[in-house]
Amino acid sequence: MDANPTAILHDLLKARGLSVAEDGATVAVGNPLHPRINTVVAATNGRYLTDYGYELGEQGDERATADRVAFLLAAPAAPIADGVSTSPFEVSMTLDHTTSPPSGVDPNTPSIARVYDYFLGGKDNFAADRELAEQVLQAAPNARTTARANRSFLIRATDAVVRAGVRQFVDLGTGVPTSPNVHEVAQRVTPDARVAYVDNDPIVLVHARALLSGVRSDVITIKGDLRDPKEILEHPDLSAHIDFRQPVAVLLVAVLHLLADEDDPDRLVESIRNLMAPGSYLILSHLWDDPGGVARAGADKYAHRKASALVVPRTTEQIQQFFDGFELIEPGLVHLDQWRPTEDMINAGADDRFVLCAVGRKP
Repeated sequence: MDANPTAILHDLLKARGLSVAEDGATVAVGNPLHPRINTVVAATNGRYLTDYGYELGEQGDERATADRVAFLLAAPAAPIADGVSTSPFEVSMTLDHTTSPPSGVDPNTPSIARVYDYFLGGKDNFAADRELAEQVLQAAPNARTTARANRSFLIRATDAVVRAGVRQFVDLGTGVPTSPNVHEVAQRVTPDARVAYVDNDPIVLVHARALLSGVRSDVITIKGDLRDPKEILEHPDLSAHIDFRQPVAVLLVAVLHLLADEDDPDRLVESIRNLMAPGSYLILSHLWDDPGGVARAGADKYAHRKASALVVPRTTEQIQQFFDGFELIEPGLVHLDQWRPTEDMINAGADDRFVLCAVGRKP
């Protein structure tokens, strides 16, 4: 009698250092070093899928499926060429060429989210991401400091808005989790603030669900593509979690420049604005088409390497248009280091002039 395919998968996953619990046709899988990093693998119509719909492989090819799950969860002891077990995040990098990635993940195609993670000093990135990041730094040496300045703006803007009384937040284009995240900032001031994270990168989703929405029930993560605002804004999980009849803050931090003009970023912002209640806020930052051409030089590197998305710098006037229908709060549309800088920033002489940012309130 042939062995049960699910039982075979169970054993292969355990051999890769993962914690496994089998329940009929489903297998709950986790990273024992990071318990919140987990997923459920289900056998459906002859194929293995994660609980959020990513295809892992066919029944009958359990070895490749196990490799893909280990890749996705950054297993602590996944098979590596030299047989050395490393930390979870080191494994996620070491697996560049030793396992098959899950459906939707190509480690040889640079991902904008993972390049950004590299700039922030994270480890959830692959060789192709790091290579592109270094090429961008050659063309735009400020890219790393700009990424960090952008993250600092997100924190300051979120804090300002929650102190203005907003208790609901939607972070569109979340990226790889980086502490402090939006919910951590908001819940310092308002412990019951509700936050929804939205992204479409499978690596981002598994970490976001584990480290962000796995924290507490008032934080959720959903899959969504910014090019389809209707799908995001009408997502049943978002509708159940966020009450758009009440003020909400929507974050579009360093994401609209990932949409080409033909993707119609104005339509996305318009859809959000139309759904918002009065007193809602838009928190936005965008790569600036600087007169020196530094931003375009960096953006060209993404296009040359055929990254997961293009990078489109825009003029001050084009970025200003995203705030049509909003009243900008002080200090208006400015460079990252100029938006309500902290005393430490002022003392350090922070000077980053390649991204424009603002916070707008819907009257």
